[in-house]
Amino acid sequence: VTSFSRAISVSPTPKSIVVTLSPPALLNRSGVITHYTLAYKSPDTLVDMLETFSITSSVSQDEEQNITLSNLQEFQNYTIVISACTVIGCSTSTGTIMRQTLQAAPDVSYSSAMVDAGIRHVQVMLSLP
Repeated sequence: VTSFSRAISVSPTPKSIVVTLSPPALLNRSGVITHYTLAYKSPDTLVDMLETFSITSSVSQDEEQNITLSNLQEFQNYTIVISACTVIGCSTSTGTIMRQTLQAAPDVSYSSAMVDAGIRHVQVMLSLP
């Protein structure tokens, strides 16, 4: 079983969360890391979403791993739990990481027209679709 002692960074966007994890230090490994498991959920969902990320031959077990959780709801809290796995088993986890996706910019277009202007005022009319 492997334990994490290095940094895990989590970068949210409105519809995704990018998780970057540095592998555990060699002293904290019980063998060669074969894959990572990542479970995540929002408080509104009843089931955990589970992702398994294998380490491919093109990526060393000592390199950072980037995992993108996509198709998420904007401005929503998510809990994330990550485990590193060897042939012996998986770590107990990183602990719970909580992140909120960002709020998206409003999708509102409008037209404007200046109606009146004076020395000390400007009157503008906005038309929403």
